[in-house]
Amino acid sequence: MSVLKTAPAITVDSTVVCAGNQVSSSLEDGAVLLDLDSGVYYGFNPIGFHIWTLMKSPIRIGHLLNCLLEDYEVDPQVCEQEVLDLARSLASEGLIQVVTAACP
Repeated sequence: MSVLKTAPAITVDSTVVCAGNQVSSSLEDGAVLLDLDSGVYYGFNPIGFHIWTLMKSPIRIGHLLNCLLEDYEVDPQVCEQEVLDLARSLASEGLIQVVTAACP
């Protein structure tokens, strides 16, 4: 029997941070991440790895979006939806955590 993981409630006001037990390595076309607890590898494209790097320290999703909108030419609504989807997916895999400490 498989258990479906549910995505936590993450909004632009949520503060997130990478969970502790992973290692990552950048590659020419992105990066690879190994979750040491599960032994599962994850691949990131360059933008995904940029987001991952920003999440290494606690960051509010709204601030992360502002960083991305400064660095990339993207529609703000598309950026927000895709970042929220990614954050929820990473959280449901246990790769990031929602924290209660406020961040800018």
